Amino acid sequence: TSSQYIMDEATWSTVRAILNQPAFNTPIPICVSELRIQSSEQLSGYVDDFNAMCHSKIPDYDAESGQWVTRTTNNPASCLRYLLTSRHGLNSPFSEEKMDDAALIEWHQFCTDQGFGFNYVCDTEETLWSRLTQIAAAGRAGVTCDNDGLYGVAIDRKGLEPVQVFTPRNSWGLSISRDFFKLPHALRVKFVNEDNEFAQDEGFVYADGYDKTTATDIVEWDFPGKTSWKEIWRHGRYYLARTKLRPISISLSTDWEWRLCRRGDLVGVASDVLMNVFGTARVQRLAYAIDGSLLWVGRERDTPIGDDGLPLIPVGVELDDSIEFSDPAPARYGMSIRNSAGRPIVYEIQPQYGETSARLLFTNTITRAQIPPLQGLATVSILGDEYAEYLVANITPGDNASADLTLIPYAPEIMDADQGEIPPWEPPIHLDVVSAKKLPTPVVTQLRSDESVLIRSASGGTIPRIAAWWKMDLGAGITGLTFQIQATSQATNESVYGFSQTGEDFIAVQGVTEGEVYVVRIRAINPAGLTSDWSTPIRHKVIGRTTPPPAPSDVFLNG
Repeated sequence: TSSQYIMDEATWSTVRAILNQPAFNTPIPICVSELRIQSSEQLSGYVDDFNAMCHSKIPDYDAESGQWVTRTTNNPASCLRYLLTSRHGLNSPFSEEKMDDAALIEWHQFCTDQGFGFNYVCDTEETLWSRLTQIAAAGRAGVTCDNDGLYGVAIDRKGLEPVQVFTPRNSWGLSISRDFFKLPHALRVKFVNEDNEFAQDEGFVYADGYDKTTATDIVEWDFPGKTSWKEIWRHGRYYLARTKLRPISISLSTDWEWRLCRRGDLVGVASDVLMNVFGTARVQRLAYAIDGSLLWVGRERDTPIGDDGLPLIPVGVELDDSIEFSDPAPARYGMSIRNSAGRPIVYEIQPQYGETSARLLFTNTITRAQIPPLQGLATVSILGDEYAEYLVANITPGDNASADLTLIPYAPEIMDADQGEIPPWEPPIHLDVVSAKKLPTPVVTQLRSDESVLIRSASGGTIPRIAAWWKMDLGAGITGLTFQIQATSQATNESVYGFSQTGEDFIAVQGVTEGEVYVVRIRAINPAGLTSDWSTPIRHKVIGRTTPPPAPSDVFLNG
């Protein structure tokens, strides 16, 4: 038809209907938001951006009732547990019986006390273990399955006590590896700032000694799930301290004794490889004081009984190996003996200076709870250095109930990095008894830089030097010292160094300039690398060849 009111053909392009039911239905519960808005010239079609404040409403531990109750929370412990036990994390989630609730509850309280939270939008695909690691890192922990295959965490924190001790008597193949790195001046962190309406923000976490005007080596860093700058700054300082104070790792193999420890546990390590002990052994006999003499007993059933009907308390032990004691006499020695629960107990012992002995007496009276067991594992060293403390980082089971362990330094100072400066890292090596006492400070008695200390170069010229004479109270046992001299130019603030041995009369440093003023000081270094304090700085002007020759003497005229 040619009528403008009648259409011969038409195309139906869109059909819309409203059904009073959810827009979609999934087997996994999903939190959705509905938006009803009237279209206008400013808004038509669909909404590009839609922002909302979201919270996780999941099972959270309630300390009062002792139950996991569903409520709003961002505690990392609750998030990790929910991810493992719900369809949101796994198609076939684990049952609650597979959770190490004792460890998770302990971690929950730790995160609450520290103010740690996890605020993260999971909008990308990720493996389950990677997501669990992200959540655990937000609470300074690591995911473990060591406790009977249950999912739990190992918390990095202070206040741990050793649960096991490893020595050459119960381990083998100890090796040390170290990472050599340059600590960055600052961490540059991008994050969503909850204090700025959750807008993208950026901040810097500076290492000690640096600020925005001096930091040049800056590393990009990320803390998933952190939206509070206060938390990010604390975690940044924690990671800087951990990098600085845990540069080494120890690997060792052991038999079934590894079962006493788990990932994250604190253990003691004493070994001649670390050079931190004078000897390791096992307790062979116990000594009892009876009528002014010592009775050495090697069997528990032979333990003497006191007047009160109770076994006597021993006053010393006999080891199955001898210990050599070194001078100087002021040093204090200690002995660690592992008890029946695997935990070390430290005793101060009476050293027999300059002798070798397997029989050691306690300095102080011990309690009944401190009685060492026969065949107990023992280590002897300077009091307080009986073993080095390490955390179990990894356990790899082997054949015949053995295992390979990877250990990292404990360094509890890491936890205080957000409260002050990070201390320097100290190698866990104590070569000899000198490490237990401070080296005396040398005293400079004379400085020279005139023609008397010049040396001749290969070309026939002369090279100026600063020579120093010193005195030092070398006590008994202090031998093999090296002396170091430092001369710092007052004009350029650059330093040059020189070394000498104890047998030489003086110590000299080259590379100085005639006529310039230097600040000179010296110090002593023992074979273990322990240094004395620097001597009192002395300002000295280099004379070199500038001194005029002496006036001629015995001059006479002949003829």
